[in-house]
Amino acid sequence: MPNSKKTYDLNIPLAPESRDQPLILNAGDGFRIYGTFNQARGEKKAKKLLICAHGLTGYPEEWLHIMAMRWFTARGYDVVRFAFYHSAEDARKLNTCLLAHHINDLKVVLEYYQSDYSKIYIAGHSYGGMTTVCLNPDVQAVALWDSTLFSYSDWWITNTCADPEWKAHFLSYHVDVLVNEAMIAEAEDYDLRKMKQLARAMKAPTMLTIADMHYERPGQQQIFEYFPEPKEIAHVQAGHDFFEDDRVFELLEKTENWFEKF
Repeated sequence: MPNSKKTYDLNIPLAPESRDQPLILNAGDGFRIYGTFNQARGEKKAKKLLICAHGLTGYPEEWLHIMAMRWFTARGYDVVRFAFYHSAEDARKLNTCLLAHHINDLKVVLEYYQSDYSKIYIAGHSYGGMTTVCLNPDVQAVALWDSTLFSYSDWWITNTCADPEWKAHFLSYHVDVLVNEAMIAEAEDYDLRKMKQLARAMKAPTMLTIADMHYERPGQQQIFEYFPEPKEIAHVQAGHDFFEDDRVFELLEKTENWFEKF
Protein backbone atom coordinates (compact mmCIF):
# COMPACT_ATOMS: atom_id res chain seq x y z
CA MET A 1 0.00 0.00 0.00
CA PRO A 2 1.55 3.39 -0.96
CA ASN A 3 2.46 5.87 1.72
CA SER A 4 -0.28 8.51 1.84
CA LYS A 5 1.57 10.83 4.24
CA LYS A 6 1.57 14.38 2.94
CA THR A 7 4.94 15.89 2.05
CA TYR A 8 5.90 19.56 2.06
CA ASP A 9 8.23 21.77 0.05
CA LEU A 10 11.32 22.22 2.20
CA ASN A 11 12.63 25.04 -0.02
CA ILE A 12 10.25 27.80 1.02
CA PRO A 13 11.37 30.90 -0.92
CA LEU A 14 12.72 33.95 0.86
CA ALA A 15 12.31 37.24 -0.98
CA PRO A 16 14.44 40.35 -0.27
CA GLU A 17 11.50 41.84 1.70
CA SER A 18 11.83 39.00 4.19
CA ARG A 19 15.32 39.92 5.33
CA ASP A 20 15.68 40.38 9.06
CA GLN A 21 14.94 43.85 10.40
CA PRO A 22 16.05 44.42 14.02
CA LEU A 23 13.49 45.27 16.67
CA ILE A 24 14.41 46.95 19.95
CA LEU A 25 11.72 48.05 22.41
CA ASN A 26 11.77 49.41 25.95
CA ALA A 27 10.25 46.91 28.36
CA GLY A 28 9.17 49.69 30.72
CA ASP A 29 11.26 48.61 33.70
CA GLY A 30 14.79 49.50 32.60
CA PHE A 31 15.29 46.55 30.25
CA ARG A 32 15.08 46.33 26.48
CA ILE A 33 13.36 43.72 24.35
CA TYR A 34 15.26 42.45 21.31
CA GLY A 35 13.69 40.80 18.33
CA THR A 36 13.38 40.54 14.56
CA PHE A 37 10.72 41.77 12.16
CA ASN A 38 10.20 40.16 8.75
CA GLN A 39 7.98 41.65 6.07
CA ALA A 40 5.49 39.59 4.08
CA ARG A 41 6.86 38.57 0.70
CA GLY A 42 5.44 40.67 -2.13
CA GLU A 43 3.37 42.86 0.19
CA LYS A 44 3.78 46.63 0.29
CA LYS A 45 1.85 46.71 3.56
CA ALA A 46 0.54 43.51 5.07
CA LYS A 47 -2.74 43.57 6.99
CA LYS A 48 -1.85 40.55 9.11
CA LEU A 49 0.89 40.13 11.73
CA LEU A 50 2.09 36.98 13.47
CA ILE A 51 3.91 37.33 16.80
CA CYS A 52 5.96 34.27 17.79
CA ALA A 53 6.54 33.66 21.51
CA HIS A 54 9.27 31.09 22.19
CA GLY A 55 9.38 28.59 25.04
CA LEU A 56 11.44 28.35 28.20
CA THR A 57 15.17 28.03 27.31
CA GLY A 58 14.16 28.80 23.72
CA TYR A 59 15.04 31.69 21.42
CA PRO A 60 13.69 33.35 18.23
CA GLU A 61 16.29 31.71 15.97
CA GLU A 62 15.14 28.17 16.73
CA TRP A 63 14.26 25.96 13.74
CA LEU A 64 10.55 26.16 14.62
CA HIS A 65 10.43 29.95 14.61
CA ILE A 66 12.65 30.38 11.55
CA MET A 67 10.37 28.03 9.60
CA ALA A 68 7.30 29.85 10.92
CA MET A 69 8.73 33.12 9.66
CA ARG A 70 9.44 31.65 6.24
CA TRP A 71 6.05 29.97 6.00
CA PHE A 72 3.96 32.96 7.01
CA THR A 73 5.89 35.69 5.19
CA ALA A 74 5.36 33.63 2.03
CA ARG A 75 1.62 33.77 2.71
CA GLY A 76 0.98 37.45 3.31
CA TYR A 77 1.83 37.81 7.01
CA ASP A 78 4.42 40.07 8.57
CA VAL A 79 6.19 38.16 11.37
CA VAL A 80 7.79 39.28 14.63
CA ARG A 81 10.03 36.99 16.66
CA PHE A 82 11.29 38.45 19.93
CA ALA A 83 13.41 37.17 22.82
CA PHE A 84 12.21 36.92 26.40
CA TYR A 85 15.93 37.08 27.31
CA HIS A 86 18.95 38.05 25.24
CA SER A 87 22.73 38.42 25.35
CA ALA A 88 22.60 42.24 25.08
CA GLU A 89 23.75 43.95 28.26
CA ASP A 90 20.45 45.79 28.77
CA ALA A 91 18.25 42.74 28.05
CA ARG A 92 16.74 40.31 30.52
CA LYS A 93 18.62 37.12 31.36
CA LEU A 94 16.98 33.74 31.93
CA ASN A 95 18.53 33.34 35.37
CA THR A 96 16.69 36.47 36.59
CA CYS A 97 13.47 36.10 34.58
CA LEU A 98 9.95 35.54 35.84
CA LEU A 99 6.81 34.53 34.00
CA ALA A 100 5.55 38.00 34.93
CA HIS A 101 8.38 39.49 32.84
CA HIS A 102 7.43 37.28 29.89
CA ILE A 103 3.82 38.46 30.14
CA ASN A 104 4.91 42.10 30.33
CA ASP A 105 7.21 41.82 27.32
CA LEU A 106 4.65 40.06 25.14
CA LYS A 107 2.20 42.84 26.02
CA VAL A 108 4.77 45.51 25.08
CA VAL A 109 5.39 43.90 21.68
CA LEU A 110 1.67 43.49 21.01
CA GLU A 111 0.87 47.09 21.95
CA TYR A 112 3.71 48.37 19.77
CA TYR A 113 2.12 46.85 16.66
CA GLN A 114 -1.57 46.82 17.56
CA SER A 115 -2.59 49.99 15.71
CA ASP A 116 -0.69 49.02 12.54
CA TYR A 117 -2.60 45.84 11.61
CA SER A 118 -6.22 44.89 11.15
CA LYS A 119 -5.45 41.31 12.22
CA ILE A 120 -2.84 40.14 14.75
CA TYR A 121 -2.18 36.51 15.69
CA ILE A 122 0.05 34.97 18.36
CA ALA A 123 1.75 31.57 18.25
CA GLY A 124 3.19 30.49 21.59
CA HIS A 125 5.46 27.48 21.85
CA SER A 126 5.60 25.65 25.20
CA TYR A 127 6.05 28.28 27.96
CA GLY A 128 5.40 30.96 25.33
CA GLY A 129 1.90 29.53 25.11
CA MET A 130 1.54 29.70 28.89
CA THR A 131 2.65 33.34 28.66
CA THR A 132 0.04 34.05 25.99
CA VAL A 133 -2.77 32.51 28.02
CA CYS A 134 -1.73 34.51 31.09
CA LEU A 135 -1.75 37.73 29.07
CA ASN A 136 -5.14 36.89 27.52
CA PRO A 137 -4.51 39.16 24.52
CA ASP A 138 -7.19 40.85 22.45
CA VAL A 139 -6.08 39.41 19.09
CA GLN A 140 -7.68 37.68 16.12
CA ALA A 141 -6.64 34.15 17.15
CA VAL A 142 -4.01 32.23 19.12
CA ALA A 143 -2.09 29.04 18.39
CA LEU A 144 -0.60 27.08 21.29
CA TRP A 145 2.22 24.88 20.01
CA ASP A 146 2.46 21.99 22.49
CA SER A 147 2.07 24.55 25.24
CA THR A 148 2.16 24.27 29.00
CA LEU A 149 -1.42 24.32 30.26
CA PHE A 150 -1.22 22.48 33.56
CA SER A 151 -0.12 23.19 37.11
CA TYR A 152 3.55 23.93 36.63
CA SER A 153 4.96 23.47 40.14
CA ASP A 154 4.99 19.68 39.87
CA TRP A 155 6.97 19.93 36.63
CA TRP A 156 9.54 22.21 38.25
CA ILE A 157 9.96 19.84 41.20
CA THR A 158 10.51 16.88 38.87
CA ASN A 159 12.87 18.57 36.41
CA THR A 160 15.00 20.89 38.54
CA CYS A 161 17.70 20.44 41.13
CA ALA A 162 18.37 23.06 43.81
CA ASP A 163 21.89 24.42 44.20
CA PRO A 164 22.22 26.28 47.53
CA GLU A 165 25.61 27.72 46.58
CA TRP A 166 24.16 29.43 43.49
CA LYS A 167 20.84 30.18 45.23
CA ALA A 168 19.16 28.88 42.10
CA HIS A 169 17.96 25.70 40.42
CA PHE A 170 19.36 23.79 37.48
CA LEU A 171 16.70 22.92 34.95
CA SER A 172 17.54 19.73 33.06
CA TYR A 173 16.04 20.26 29.63
CA HIS A 174 18.34 19.15 26.78
CA VAL A 175 21.12 20.86 28.73
CA ASP A 176 21.35 22.10 32.32
CA VAL A 177 20.08 25.68 32.53
CA LEU A 178 20.28 27.97 35.55
CA VAL A 179 16.90 29.40 36.64
CA ASN A 180 16.21 31.52 39.69
CA GLU A 181 14.30 30.42 42.77
CA ALA A 182 11.75 33.21 42.32
CA MET A 183 10.62 31.76 38.98
CA ILE A 184 10.01 28.39 40.60
CA ALA A 185 8.19 29.96 43.56
CA GLU A 186 6.08 31.96 41.10
CA ALA A 187 5.06 28.75 39.32
CA GLU A 188 3.54 27.39 42.53
CA ASP A 189 0.74 29.94 42.18
CA TYR A 190 -0.35 28.35 38.93
CA ASP A 191 -2.30 25.50 40.43
CA LEU A 192 -5.19 23.71 38.75
CA ARG A 193 -7.74 26.22 40.03
CA LYS A 194 -5.86 29.21 38.64
CA MET A 195 -5.22 27.51 35.30
CA LYS A 196 -8.96 26.81 34.94
CA GLN A 197 -9.69 30.48 35.63
CA LEU A 198 -7.19 31.59 33.00
CA ALA A 199 -8.62 29.12 30.48
CA ARG A 200 -12.22 30.23 31.00
CA ALA A 201 -11.25 33.90 30.59
CA MET A 202 -9.44 33.48 27.26
CA LYS A 203 -10.78 36.05 24.77
CA ALA A 204 -9.17 34.92 21.51
CA PRO A 205 -10.15 31.81 19.53
CA THR A 206 -7.48 29.28 20.47
CA MET A 207 -6.05 26.14 18.88
CA LEU A 208 -3.88 23.73 20.86
CA THR A 209 -1.55 21.55 18.79
CA ILE A 210 -0.24 18.55 20.69
CA ALA A 211 3.13 16.97 19.82
CA ASP A 212 2.18 13.30 20.11
CA MET A 213 5.78 12.07 20.41
CA HIS A 214 6.39 14.17 23.53
CA TYR A 215 5.72 12.59 26.91
CA GLU A 216 2.04 12.31 27.84
CA ARG A 217 0.63 15.27 29.75
CA PRO A 218 -3.06 14.67 30.51
CA GLY A 219 -3.33 17.99 32.31
CA GLN A 220 -2.71 19.80 29.03
CA GLN A 221 -5.96 18.61 27.46
CA GLN A 222 -7.79 18.73 30.79
CA ILE A 223 -7.20 22.48 31.07
CA PHE A 224 -8.01 23.06 27.40
CA GLU A 225 -11.54 21.75 28.04
CA TYR A 226 -12.18 24.98 29.96
CA PHE A 227 -11.32 27.27 27.04
CA PRO A 228 -14.39 28.92 25.49
CA GLU A 229 -15.49 28.29 21.92
CA PRO A 230 -14.29 28.68 19.26
CA LYS A 231 -11.39 26.37 19.99
CA GLU A 232 -9.74 23.38 18.39
CA ILE A 233 -7.27 20.60 19.21
CA ALA A 234 -4.86 19.33 16.57
CA HIS A 235 -2.21 16.60 16.68
CA VAL A 236 1.17 16.28 14.98
CA GLN A 237 3.35 13.16 15.14
CA ALA A 238 6.43 15.00 16.37
CA GLY A 239 8.45 15.80 19.46
CA HIS A 240 8.07 18.96 21.48
CA ASP A 241 10.22 21.05 19.11
CA PHE A 242 8.70 19.63 15.89
CA PHE A 243 12.11 18.63 14.44
CA GLU A 244 11.07 15.31 12.90
CA ASP A 245 11.14 15.10 9.08
CA ASP A 246 8.87 17.83 7.73
CA ARG A 247 6.38 17.74 10.62
CA VAL A 248 7.05 21.40 11.38
CA PHE A 249 5.27 22.21 8.12
CA GLU A 250 2.26 20.15 9.12
CA LEU A 251 2.15 22.24 12.31
CA LEU A 252 2.41 25.49 10.35
CA GLU A 253 -0.26 24.46 7.85
CA LYS A 254 -2.67 23.59 10.66
CA THR A 255 -1.85 26.93 12.31
CA GLU A 256 -2.44 28.90 9.12
CA ASN A 257 -5.74 27.13 8.50
CA TRP A 258 -6.83 28.05 12.02
CA PHE A 259 -5.82 31.68 11.64
CA GLU A 260 -7.56 32.02 8.29
CA LYS A 261 -10.91 31.25 9.94
CA PHE A 262 -10.77 34.58 11.78
